Amino acid sequence: MRSGENHQLIVGEPLKNQLKIAKELSEHLLEIALWALLLLLPLLYFAIRQGLKPLKIVDAELARRAPNNLDALNIVVPSEIAPLRDRLNTLFAQVNQTLARERRFTADAAHELRTPLAGLRVQIELAQSSPRPETREKALGKALHGVDRTTRLVTQLLALSRLDHGETPQFEAISLSDLARSALLEANLPADEAHLSIEQPCALIGQPLLLGLLLRNLLENAKHYAGPDAEIVIQIRGEKLSVCDNGPGVSSDDLARIGERFYRPAGQSQPGAGLGLSIVRRIADLHQAEFKISNRASGGFCAEIRFQREAQ
Repeated sequence: MRSGENHQLIVGEPLKNQLKIAKELSEHLLEIALWALLLLLPLLYFAIRQGLKPLKIVDAELARRAPNNLDALNIVVPSEIAPLRDRLNTLFAQVNQTLARERRFTADAAHELRTPLAGLRVQIELAQSSPRPETREKALGKALHGVDRTTRLVTQLLALSRLDHGETPQFEAISLSDLARSALLEANLPADEAHLSIEQPCALIGQPLLLGLLLRNLLENAKHYAGPDAEIVIQIRGEKLSVCDNGPGVSSDDLARIGERFYRPAGQSQPGAGLGLSIVRRIADLHQAEFKISNRASGGFCAEIRFQREAQ
């Protein structure tokens, strides 16, 4: 419709013509869409197949692997799949470390328990077969000593296993002085000035049970290897804790290896498993403390641990 000052123009078209045009357009569009769909489906299938091909390669590589094969996946994948491959490799490494710790603990326990259990059997058999009361009493006494040694070894193995498996301790405010006094009493040593020296104690954080185990291992180590008449002293200087004795000390070669799991100096006659200082080192690491061992200039052996101060 169009209009001017004196004229008006009106143009009309039958409705059936518009419907006819719309019908023709829809028929052509539907035909085009069908042809496009027929052409795009193979292309879409091919594209999806190619896109999933790297995942199939990863799947095939995993399917060919033996259950104990935890090596990293060294396959080339697109950048979109690379994070998945890297995550799998990280998981493989973590599982491999866990299994290695389990195998090491099993092997260590089997190796270390074999000797004391064999000794127990010999002493018990001797007590059973001997007609002499004094021989039986002596054999049973040695058997009880062997039970104590085995119990101590199992306790150390379990403690080391828990620490190796990343057991997270709950830290709290601690008193090194109180822990040292308790450890001395448990070791049948008097908590007097001759065995405990304290200067400028400071506020520290830590796990009391683990630190008690640390002190017990240091004192037991000193009692075993310094000699029955050795003087053992716990010194607390601020955040530094040290356990020293006036025994024979250790050689420079042994000093470099003491603290390794199950390492004991050659020719050592005292019973032990070589786990005490390993546990001490692990507990110190959990507390982010510095652990050092050395021979004293005046003679003897000294283990030193420097803790972190409590945040003020």
